[in-house]
Order: sequence, then structure tokens, then C-alpha cells
Amino acid sequence: MLKRIIWGLLVLVAVALSFKSMREPDVWWMLRTGEWIWAEKAVPSVDMFSYTYAGAEWVNVKWLFELIIYGFSAVAGAEGIMILQALATLGLLRLAYVAGRANLQRLGQNQGFGLLTARWDLAFLTVAIFSLLAIDFRLIGRPELVSHFFTAVYLFVFARYERDKAAKGLLWLIPMQLLWANLHEAFGIGMVLMVLFLLGQWTTLALNRWLDSPKKLPLRETAYILAAFFAVMIHPYGFKMLLHPFNIFGQLQENKFTTELANMASPLYWEKESYLNLAFLAMSLVGIFLMARGEKGNFVQRLLKAMPPAQGLIYGALFYLSLTAYRNIPFFVLAAFWPATYFFYCLIGTKIFQRFGDRFVTVKILAVLSLFYVAIITGLYHKYWRNDKDEYGLQVLRSHNPVGAAEFVAANGLGKTRAYADYLTSAYLLWHLRPDFKTYIDLRDLDVFPSAFFQTFAASTIIPEAFEKEDSAYNFNYVVLFRPQFGALHQYLHTTDRYALVFADAVAAVYLKNVPENAAIISKYGLRANAGKDIFTALPPCQSSGLSYGLSKIVNPLFANKSIEKGLQNLFAAEFYQNLQEFGLAEARAKQAVAELSAEKWRGHELLGGIYNGQIATAATPAQRQTLIQAAETEYNKALKINPKAVNSLVGKGLIAFQMGQYMDAISSLKKAHLLQPDNFSAIKYIAYSYKVRYFNEGQSKSDLENWLAYTKKMDAMNPENPFIILDLGLSFCQLNDCTQTSFYLNKVSAFPQFSDDEKAALMRCLQKCGGK
Repeated sequence: MLKRIIWGLLVLVAVALSFKSMREPDVWWMLRTGEWIWAEKAVPSVDMFSYTYAGAEWVNVKWLFELIIYGFSAVAGAEGIMILQALATLGLLRLAYVAGRANLQRLGQNQGFGLLTARWDLAFLTVAIFSLLAIDFRLIGRPELVSHFFTAVYLFVFARYERDKAAKGLLWLIPMQLLWANLHEAFGIGMVLMVLFLLGQWTTLALNRWLDSPKKLPLRETAYILAAFFAVMIHPYGFKMLLHPFNIFGQLQENKFTTELANMASPLYWEKESYLNLAFLAMSLVGIFLMARGEKGNFVQRLLKAMPPAQGLIYGALFYLSLTAYRNIPFFVLAAFWPATYFFYCLIGTKIFQRFGDRFVTVKILAVLSLFYVAIITGLYHKYWRNDKDEYGLQVLRSHNPVGAAEFVAANGLGKTRAYADYLTSAYLLWHLRPDFKTYIDLRDLDVFPSAFFQTFAASTIIPEAFEKEDSAYNFNYVVLFRPQFGALHQYLHTTDRYALVFADAVAAVYLKNVPENAAIISKYGLRANAGKDIFTALPPCQSSGLSYGLSKIVNPLFANKSIEKGLQNLFAAEFYQNLQEFGLAEARAKQAVAELSAEKWRGHELLGGIYNGQIATAATPAQRQTLIQAAETEYNKALKINPKAVNSLVGKGLIAFQMGQYMDAISSLKKAHLLQPDNFSAIKYIAYSYKVRYFNEGQSKSDLENWLAYTKKMDAMNPENPFIILDLGLSFCQLNDCTQTSFYLNKVSAFPQFSDDEKAALMRCLQKCGGK
């Protein structure tokens, strides 16, 4: 009975983790594509969703996944995609279990011991808890769930082959690879796994001959693998699929716009899951050596029997894959699952544990799983482990999707006119405003849009002239911008007479072109047209279909659709108005947030500090400036008293010190923020600037120069291809008399038009110093 309860709890935990609220922005264009495929009974070959690249070739590999999730959304709403994720998560656990059993049975055949099923189950349950913690961040309903699932299938097929040596089991790879190639562009992983498996079999043959241990040629295995390899061509795009994995690899090398692609050399890679990945490496390596200990022969022979060459190659390749991108960590966790389970299998069997018996371990696992389940459904897990990046429950989060902006556009008849929408909002607009809405750019990324266009887009969000150039080319009627990002473009659109802010909520803002056709809408909703009246709109409760709501209630009887706390909405409004330099509106909203916030009142004080801080540079008199400095520091100190880890308060105090010329005080405060939040770009940026100013103004200390360079390199790693950062890299190398690096960086940006006259002069001096023109 106890055993059934534990297995049931594991299922409940896996489902609860998978029942995440919808926040992923790129799901929406996939739903729109799935709907198009269903309606047209065809697979798209050219882009029909954007006006910038309409008619351009579009090799849409994952068309079948898009069709499947459209089917789920038709039954259970868009959030029903997470039901598919739950099924995939349960499939991963089941496949990991049977693959591990197959491997342990193979070891039992070699070593002559029987399988202790109950103990193996306890070991599996222990590793399952760790694995769910390690892969949960990618259980998000995106098409990569297909690649996770098929990787687990392949690992099981290979484990069963190593146990039974029955080549016919490999026949399953043919339909599996065919399906994978039509479901996700990472199907190349399957092709690599098969090649490594085959290489392992031929390596085993060579080793056996070397050891005078006869083994038949793996000809049938080779034939089946080759058949599966070429099955990828059974696809709407045919022969192209054989080469497509190379195209995907090239895109990944070229794509500098997605933080989840950060590799181990980047500070963005090192999250909790990265360290769990290393823990799986350690546990699995110990497990492998424990297996080898029970085999016969010399060390190499024992090791090869414990981990056959094919499995060893796959294990090593998937570990390497996990280091190449943060999002790839789950692939190695799957490969390390069974040797890590063997490690715990042996650990539970030691005398120390057996003094208490297996029941002792069973009760502990039951307690941990129970606590895990309670933490998930109460939100404690998401708050403290995931840092509020996810929510439990099948619902569309209004706090992450531009529902309000889309409804405003539709209600005012703007959907058929041309829009400039950033890639974080455009996918939802494509779905909500279908079929008339066409995107400027969207999250189909390099499948449709070349990297040069992404650079054009990036420039248009920070340089007014670049935006105006795009506006001249495409004649936008309105702009939809993700509220938490693109601050420079928000500011420009608000201050220019060419556009008017007509809608804003916690997710997105809408700016309407100031032309006669839009006069009535601007007059009714415009911020400036209504004498600066607060137009920030509250978010209504989140949405769930009947089926999704019912399933969420089954897993958590206390589930209710999320409502955004009023204090938080005031906080978002204050942040928005602060960025627009509407400081009166920002201060009023921030004070409301302080009064209304319950658990996070410090955030209101921190924001008030930022609002006062933002006005210091424009103070009319020294007395006014000093008043603002004191007010800002007071609010920052209030925030830090409540929450000593209030990073933005530490950054704010650092910025005040920087403005006052107190550079060491600025560095001290900013370094505390950097220690608490290593990827805080503002902290890194102003540490670099502080060292830069100290270097030029306070004696040109080599230590200051080296620190300026070190923190500028960190900025470049987080924000690659930024011309201003590249300029600083070149200038710092110039001061170090490293002409190779100076020329490398400065030649990249020598023609950039937005540098100031002083920046251009410094750039030219350094190039001339290093022999350039």
C-alpha cells in the first residue's frame, strides 16, 4: 500500500510541475500555424505571417507538433498544451525506469546477481526527485518536449539492445526518427545518437577481436540505423531534412539574441540547474565505477562491461551537449539517470542504511515527495526555487501575454492596419488578431528572419533614427511594445509628436501614429491628449477553459485563476511611468503600491527611490538636487531594511554615488548587487564605468584599467554586438597597448554613426596609434 502511495505521489508531482500557467510567447505563433495547417490541409513552404519577409522560404520542421498542440488548444484552450507536457513528463519517468531496469538486468547477467526490485524502485524514486528539480525549467510546453521524449525512447531502445542483443528492437528507431523529424528541429540529436550507437557497436567488435572474444558483425544493426537515418526524408521538405541539422547548428552559432542558448563560458549559464547537472555527472560517474567494480578482468575491461562503448559515447556526447547551452541540460540528466540510480541502489544497500532497513528509506522518500507536492501547489516551490518564473495551474497568464493590448487593437479597428510589434508581443497578436494581423518580426527567429534583420530590429529599439528609417520603409500605423523591455523606444515614442500613447498595462503599451485617421482614438485615450491623465489599465483575472480549470482543481483542489494583486499593478504602472519620465504619475502610483503591497512592500520603497534618483540629473537648483538625493537614499534604505537583498536598491545607491563622483562608494554598493545577482546588467555596467572614470581622472591606475576591461567583457557576454560596449572594449585594449585586440574591436564599429564627437575622436586616436586609418 505504501509503495502505491509513493508511486502515485511521484505521478502527482510530475503532473503538478507540468501544469504550468502559459507564459511562453512563442507558443502563439505555433498555434496560429497549426490552425493554418488544419484549415488549408497543407504545410507552409513560404512565410505568410509577416509583411517584412512575406513569400520568403520557410522550412517549418515542427509542423506536426503545431498541428497537435492546436488540437489540444481546441479541446482545452491554449493552456491545454501543458496537458501534453504532463503526458511527456510522465513518459520520461516511465522510460527512465524501464531503461534503468534493462541496464541493471544486463549487469545482473554479467555479475550473477538478481535484481532487487524494491530497492531499485527506491533508488529510482530518489533520482526522480533530483531529476525533476533539474529539468523542470524546461517543462514548459515548447516543442523541445518532443526531443526530450524521443531521447528517452532512444536510450531505452539502446539499453534493451545491450541487454538482449536483439537487433530487431532497433526497428522501432525508423518510425521514431520519422516522427521526430516532423515534430521538432532538434531531430538531429536522434541522428547523432544513432551514429554514436553504431560507432559503439563497431568499436565493441574491434575490442572483442583484440581480446579474442568473437562477436558477429553488426550488419543488421547498421542496416536498421541507416534506414532510420534516411527516414527523415519522409517529410514535406524531403531531402532537405538530411542537411537541416547542419542548418540548425549554424543558426545556433549565429543566434545571439536568446539567453537560453548561453553556454558554460557565459555567466548566464550558471543557474541552479547547471549545478544539478554537475551533481548528476558526479553521481553517475560514481555509479559507473561501482558497476565496474563487480565485473571481471582488468580495469578497462570492467569499465567497458559496465558502460558499453555505445552508451559511453552517448553519455559523453549528451554531457557535452548540456554544456553548450543552458536549455540542453535535460538531455544529459536523461543519460545520467540510470547510472545515478545505480549509485543510490548501492548506497541504499550499504550497512549504514540497512541498519534501518528499506522501510526507513521508503518513509523518507514519502515525506520528501509529500513536501514537494505541497510546495508546488502552494506556490512556495515556484517562489523560492524558480524565483517566481512560473505559476501552478492551467491558465493563460495575463501578466505575461499582451491580452489587453490585443483587445484594445481589436476594439478600435486597428487590426487590419500595419503594426510594429516586438518579437515578445507579436506572436500573441498573430493569434488573437488572426487572420488580418501580420508581423514585423516574430519568434520564428532565423527560420524566417536573417540575423541582419534582428540587428536592424535591435537598433530600432534603441536608436530613434533607426526606428524612423523602418517607419519610413513600412509606414507603421501603431506600435505594440512589451512593457518591461525596450525602454529607449518607449521613451522616444512617448516624447515624439509623431506617436501618442493610447494604452498601457503591465504587459504592453500601444502607441498610435498621430494622423487624422487616428485623431478620434487619440483624443479619447491618449495620455497627452487628456492632460496627462493616468491611462494605465489593470489586468483582469487570468483565463482557463472549463476542462483545464477542472484538471487543475483535481491536482490542487484549492486552485483558482490568478488575480494580480492591486499593489503589484500599481508597481508596474509606476515603473512604466518612471521610464517615460512622467515622474508625477510614477510617484503617485508608487506611493499607492507602498500602501497596498502586503508581502513585498520593500519593492514600493525601492521604486520610489528610483523615481527620485531619476530626477537628480534634471534638478533646477543645488538645493532641489540635494533634496532628491536624500529622498532617494531614504527610500533605498527603507527597502534594504526590509530586504537586505534588494538588488535594485543597492544599484540605486551605487548610481547616486556615481553621479556625485564618489566612485569607490559606487563600486562597493554595485559589487554587493553583483554578488547577489551576477547577471544584473546595470550593476556590471556602472562598475565598469566607475573604473573607467577613475582610470582617466585619478592617475591611470593599471588596476582600474584591468577592472574596467574585465567588467566590460562581462557586459559584452550579456549584451553581444552592442556598439557602445565594443567601443569600450577597444578603448580599454588601446590603453593596454594591445593593438591586435584594439583593431579587432574598433574596426567593427568605426562606421557606427551614433557615437558622440568625443567617442569618435577617441576611437580614431586609438586606430591611428595602432596603425589603422
